[in-house]
Amino acid sequence: MAPTADAEIITQAYWYLARKYRAKAGIDEASRRRLDNLNEAYRVLQPGAADAPLLEPLQPVEPQGPSLIEEVGAWLQRVIGETKKRWHGRVPEIGVLTATTALLAFLAFSAGASGILTLVTATIAIVTIWAPWHRV
Repeated sequence: MAPTADAEIITQAYWYLARKYRAKAGIDEASRRRLDNLNEAYRVLQPGAADAPLLEPLQPVEPQGPSLIEEVGAWLQRVIGETKKRWHGRVPEIGVLTATTALLAFLAFSAGASGILTLVTATIAIVTIWAPWHRV
């Protein structure tokens, strides 16, 4: 934008970009830098304005905990480890039974079976396979 642009156009452009970057500025470092650069540009292009409207400090970006996928992966590794201890040498059989159950559930979905009934049946089968009280 040219430094000689109309104040109304500058303000409209500022708010358009500010809304875009402000939404992510608390969690994304790149958006935070863009918002800081936008505020600086607003001060340069609007010398009569004391500060940019969205200049208040943002909370620092805090690292997020593990994602849901990471948590599920860690849980699955823990369950597999416990299963290896419990059923030493039988883990391949249990894995094949679980994979077969998942495949059958997928085929049932593909064939048009009831989604809820298929999920309930597959869940019961998998829980029965992996249940801690199930000893071989």
